[in-house]
Order: sequence, then C-alpha cells, then structure tokens
Amino acid sequence: MPNLFGTLPTRARQRAVLHDQARSQAMKNLNDIYKRVERYDNTHIHPQSYASLDIKCGTFLLDRDGKSLDAKENCSLPFFEPRGASWIPNLNITDARMRETFQVFNDNWDAVLTSGLMRERPKTQAYSVCSWLEHMFSYFTRESSHPNVASLSKWRHSGKLIPEIFAERFYLAAFPYNRYSTYAVYASKKQLSSTKTTAPHTLITIAIGEEPSEDLFKAEAMIIAAAMISRLEGDECKAYSVIPITLVTAMGGMQARVIQAHSSGQSLVLSKTKVFDFATNQMATANIDILLGLMGSDQVGDPADPDHILKVEVQQVVTQQGSDHKRFQSIRKFFRPARETSAASWESRKCSTPRPQIPQPWRL
Repeated sequence: MPNLFGTLPTRARQRAVLHDQARSQAMKNLNDIYKRVERYDNTHIHPQSYASLDIKCGTFLLDRDGKSLDAKENCSLPFFEPRGASWIPNLNITDARMRETFQVFNDNWDAVLTSGLMRERPKTQAYSVCSWLEHMFSYFTRESSHPNVASLSKWRHSGKLIPEIFAERFYLAAFPYNRYSTYAVYASKKQLSSTKTTAPHTLITIAIGEEPSEDLFKAEAMIIAAAMISRLEGDECKAYSVIPITLVTAMGGMQARVIQAHSSGQSLVLSKTKVFDFATNQMATANIDILLGLMGSDQVGDPADPDHILKVEVQQVVTQQGSDHKRFQSIRKFFRPARETSAASWESRKCSTPRPQIPQPWRL
C-alpha cells in the first residue's frame, strides 16, 4: 500500500513552522494593540475600553506573605511565581558606603512627602520609591550566598536598554521625560530547559508622575507592549513567541504596584496587584519585602509554546443527543495530520455509527 504521508513535513518541521507563525502573529497583534493604546485619549484606561484595545486586565490576588493565591482566580498564566516576603533574606550590608546610603534613605524617608519642595512633585516621589526598590533589590547585600536579591532570583541589569529591551523606535515611549519614565530594566539569567536558551522574562520599573490609582495607566500598557514587540524583534528571543513581563509602577504619593503581563491569542493579558503604600518609613518597611518577592518571582512556564498565540475555535458534535459544543483546540493539534486507523482500533471504539464497508477487490 502506498505511503500516504510520505510527503508531509516531520513533526520538528511542523513545530518550526508553527513557531514562526506564532511569532509573526504575536508581533502583529502587539503592534496593533500598541497603536490603539497610543491613540487612546486619556491618562487612565477605563475598564470598559479593554475589549476595544484587546486588553484583558484583572486583579492579581496575593496572600499576606505576597504569594499567589489559587491560579484559577488570577487573570494570568504562571510565567512568574511570586516567592513571598518570607523568602527574602535579611539585610547584611557590609560595604561602608552602602550602609551610609541605607541610613540616608532611612532617615529622610518620612520627609519626602512633607518637605515643601517634594510635596508638589509626584514624579520625584515616584523616583524616590524606584530608587529605594533598586537599592534593596540590586545593591544592598543579604545573608545569602548571592550578593543581592536580583542575583538570587536570576536577574541581571540590562546593560543596553536600547536595543536589548526597547527598539529605537520606542525610545520616546519608554523615556518621554515628562509625566513618566522607565527607571530600571532587568533581563533574565535563567536557562530554560525547553529551548536551552536564556529565558525571555523581563523585569521593568517605571516612575509615573500621577496621583495613585487602581486603574490601569496608559503608560503601563504602552511600555509593556513596546518591550514585548522589541524583544520579539530582537536576536536574543528568537526561540520564543511570548515575552513575559513584570512591571513595577511607582506613582505619586509614594505608592507602587506590580503588573504581570504576557500575550495570549490576540490579547495583552495583565494581572495587577493592589497599590502598596510607601508613604512612611513604617509602611515602606512593612511592604518592601512583598514587592521584592514579586520582583524576584520564579521565572516559569513555556514561552516558546506556540499554543499561547495560535488557538482556533472548532465545532464538535460530542453527544448522542446531537448538540453542538464549542471547544478551544490548539492549532498544532487541529492541523496535526490524521493517522492511519487500523481495523482493530475500529472494533475497539464504541461508536454509534457502524464501520463503513469498503470494497476490497484484491481479496477476492
């Protein structure tokens, strides 16, 4: 009997084709989302506008330690798994200059909102929170075999923001120097076993010179989409179709929150925590380790899987009553070539439709 499948591509080649399709589709979708968000005429994005912008935004639920609650309740796939405040090692600042810097932060923190010069500058207040977070994450040493939390959680400072994280065409979107600006960017050092390459996970901190709000800022969506597009277009993330991003947003009033983001299908999926208060030294001390646990989240998931982007909706009749049911099926499975079915497998199936009788003249 002739081989009916000899001309079909191999499984590896099929996966490569799907991977390229997923990357192209992801870049197209994100570019479309970015353009729509850029045209949005408001500082905040109203929840009623999410659908028209292809944004899915939900609340990221945390327990008291800062760890994720049931994933089913969160609007996110697990590309980041928060480690919690209890995971953060105690401070052990050995460098004299760093000890002096820590003391300056500690002594002057409460004055940021009360001094006349700082009180009217919400962006400067946001910068103060960003600077404090960066020192606690990257510079102040800990009681650990790793020098700081960033190293412990496999992050490195991005030496070249342009073009490693942001393409040149997004420079003004990431660094407008007016009401908001990107403060610091970290790239992953973790090697993923699925691709044998460095993970595409990205950590970004930004300062927004606006009063604190639970609503999504337009700037947050623009920076996330710009970073995803840029990394997909770059050379370092060619093995991936999804760029997971953790965005830390500092706002006026010494407030901050964290957004975990990824793309799925045609949508930009965002999960944002509540707004944490850093207005006083006491509040900052109470909340800092929760944010550090979110920034140091374990980088998980499979961002190379094309199923995150390529999904089709198919109709299938599954019940004897003849009712139609919709289900989502990955495009990889949907286009998987049919296999030859043996006579034994036909007999083993309990199917209401009898096996068709195919004439076989060569057996006569």
